[in-house]
Amino acid sequence: MAILIEGTNAINVQLVSIALPFDPWVYDLNGDGYIDDNERLKATQDYFDLIITKQQMLQVLNLPSPPASPPPPPPECATKAEKLKAAQDYFAGIITKEEARAVANLPTCP
Repeated sequence: MAILIEGTNAINVQLVSIALPFDPWVYDLNGDGYIDDNERLKATQDYFDLIITKQQMLQVLNLPSPPASPPPPPPECATKAEKLKAAQDYFAGIITKEEARAVANLPTCP
């Protein structure tokens, strides 16, 4: 408590700290509605720097991640080496006969 004295009047000032509710979305720095890896890392760093609690960090980490990128489109051609590798992978039991045939049926790349 601090006491300020002005002339004959005494003014009592009491400082009170107010804990605002934690909003984990403050870590959504780009505002896209997802918490990406960099934003998760920032929350983790803040936890280890004692800025937020473990419970608060877990709230951030449990927010939705961005959707995964779609898989690349299938190749439109395969080299002779890729076709040979597919055949070897089939005989080694790494890929199925259908997968080996799909590669073999692709046009040969120039």
